[in-house]
Amino acid sequence: MAKKKVTKKAGKKANVKRKVAKKKVEVYKKKPIKKTKSSGSYMANQEKFIGSYILDENGEPKKEKNVLKWAKWFEKSGKQRIVKQSKPNKYFVSTIFLGLDHSFGSGELVLWETMVWNPAGRDIFQERHSSREKAEMTHDRLVEQIVGGRELK
Repeated sequence: MAKKKVTKKAGKKANVKRKVAKKKVEVYKKKPIKKTKSSGSYMANQEKFIGSYILDENGEPKKEKNVLKWAKWFEKSGKQRIVKQSKPNKYFVSTIFLGLDHSFGSGELVLWETMVWNPAGRDIFQERHSSREKAEMTHDRLVEQIVGGRELK
């Protein structure tokens, strides 16, 4: 095999590129992150608009102000968040704890959701709830409606 001949020019260009790349990285590392007025207000209002909740050992929702703690809990809590799952007549009905308040600060907390998927796997119904009890009642009602061949309401 023939060796490729590297000219001095090509070698210098490569060294220059490496130096420029190193400088960019160093400059980037040295720049402090500035707090802007808008980013500060977002973080201050985060609780108001995005309520993060976890379930305690009794299955009751508890506000979690630390977003990282919430994210770790959410990642590990898959089975704990499932309230009910049913498969009537090849449909799939699932009721879960959402972990985020879907009322977005306007009224009662909305922390549970019931969804129905048809046999083809397409979601055909969704309802969100302010309590676990309402979510369970909706789940049972939807299963009865599917078994009875009635329209989902």
